[in-house]
Amino acid sequence: GELPHPFPLRDFVSGGVWAPRPRPELPVPLRLSVVAVEPQNLGGTSVKHLTISVAGNTHIMMTLGPRSAVTGWSLGFFEARGHGDAIVKPGTFPAGLPPKRSDCDCYYVLFTEGGGDPSRGRAEAFNFTVGVTPGNFRIDVWTTHLEAKSPQLQKEVEHAPSWVSLAAWVSEFQVHTMQV
Repeated sequence: GELPHPFPLRDFVSGGVWAPRPRPELPVPLRLSVVAVEPQNLGGTSVKHLTISVAGNTHIMMTLGPRSAVTGWSLGFFEARGHGDAIVKPGTFPAGLPPKRSDCDCYYVLFTEGGGDPSRGRAEAFNFTVGVTPGNFRIDVWTTHLEAKSPQLQKEVEHAPSWVSLAAWVSEFQVHTMQV
């Protein structure tokens, strides 16, 4: 399948070329881990709260799905508290989830942060908790490294004529499938 991108690249880059190259040294490798699983019984419904830790570059994208498995998440907690719209009690999630996407049976998360050291020395860029019903659950996570280039790719950039605009970056992609 095609990855969803934070920007509609296909519409802007017609006739572009995918050029697989050896993996370069990455300054902040992508890592996703489930650090806690807490069973919950909410009104007779069995749900598990998964606490997820993510480390990576300044731009991290994720899909969580299927949509029917997600009962809530902690993303938006500070936004809800900041506007005074809701009192979010410990162990609960802010009300509401994003609307349905037309391109996947998933929720889509885009994390972006400025600066050269996105985690500021921390082991993770961010963490969140997601409520999941029993069954299959999948998290796709990817990041772009705009500053990392393999030696082969760097050589191609250096040998390109001055009138060529070459956009080159490294993408890192992981799929995490679990039975909850």
